[in-house]
Amino acid sequence: RGSCGSFTRGLWAGGYTPSVVSNIDYITFTTEGNAADFGDTTSVREGSTMTSNSTRGLGMGGASPSLLNIIDYVTIASTANAIDFGDLTAATGYPVGQASPTRAVRLGGYEPSKINKIDFVEIATTGNATDFGDLSQARAAISGASSSTRAVAMGGYSPTVRDTCDFVPIASQGNAIDFGDLSVVNYTAGGTSNSIRGLVMGGLAPIAKKNIDQLFIN
Repeated sequence: RGSCGSFTRGLWAGGYTPSVVSNIDYITFTTEGNAADFGDTTSVREGSTMTSNSTRGLGMGGASPSLLNIIDYVTIASTANAIDFGDLTAATGYPVGQASPTRAVRLGGYEPSKINKIDFVEIATTGNATDFGDLSQARAAISGASSSTRAVAMGGYSPTVRDTCDFVPIASQGNAIDFGDLSVVNYTAGGTSNSIRGLVMGGLAPIAKKNIDQLFIN
């Protein structure tokens, strides 16, 4: 399932329990307690990604069970069902999404073979995604981190598990640039960041891992 947030709320959407679902849940960071219902995505799906700026959260791709090219969005400060935003350049499962305050990028995934595609949308508008460039390797189940200027794609698999980290300047278009390597090969790990530091937590390589890696994004 995908997840995203603003400065005040965290959201996650889709997944399966055990059937594929369309639920969107949220929490408020400053409080403690159970998640609350936010609304529903435009389609039941798993293997999607989410990303956000401080206002909008975007969900991209996934499967239910066939691959989807869906992009939908919510306004994070409200509670309501997601609204159609547009389409990815192709139906894609298990990509990773990252964003600056103005632009969201979708990196990698599979359709159904692993891909190196990167595409993007302008978050304040609605419309179909546009080609951005390519990752250094075709791969899926990537971990992501971003600052206001850079998006970093970390690990993944295609067909072997990778330790690759590469990045793109979000405001431009072009192919990804080598950033360095994770401490271990890894995929399906959790990735998060503030404007300075990115973290990669857990994952598979191929057995479950408890590693936490850090990198300085800018």
